[in-house]
Amino acid sequence: MPITVVCDSVPISPEVARQLRNYSVTYHELSVATSFAKKCKQLIELCRTDYILLTQDDVVFHRDTIKFVYRALKSSPRTTFVGVRNIPIPPTSLMERAISMGTLLSNRIARAWRNGENYMSCCGRVMAFPTNWATQLYIPENVVSLDAYLYLEKKRRGGRYLCEWSARVYFKSPSTFSEHLSKSSRFQYSRL
Repeated sequence: MPITVVCDSVPISPEVARQLRNYSVTYHELSVATSFAKKCKQLIELCRTDYILLTQDDVVFHRDTIKFVYRALKSSPRTTFVGVRNIPIPPTSLMERAISMGTLLSNRIARAWRNGENYMSCCGRVMAFPTNWATQLYIPENVVSLDAYLYLEKKRRGGRYLCEWSARVYFKSPSTFSEHLSKSSRFQYSRL
């Protein structure tokens, strides 16, 4: 399965570049920092496989996640967007614990609401699509909450979303209030 990395902000060190080449990973470095939406657009344009899985650098995949996502896409040709369950790693501070509880509560609401077919179950940490469908998506470069936007764009285009709850990714919750504010401030603007 081909893997392509698009990065900005932090240049790839020669050692990491060598390791990526050893694993046949292609990578593209952008000279200026850009939005996640712009990176996703670039990855979709570069993709030459039947399916594309977009992810970020701060997640850890469960060993079966990709298998479950692939199976979900392959088993139903009507499915145009697959998401996964995101789980916080065990918290080490009071702030992490509070934010982790919020994530777990959101997961429960998302799973119960319309059997998981809702924007809350979309998590930008992992989004998978049939590539031919993804290439037709309109993605503005300045979109604030890409996962929610793509859910609504999927709906506008008549696609079908599936959250594959058995597919899991793990992430570290913010450990300080200022870190939480910087990461969550985009949600304040997502409605706009």
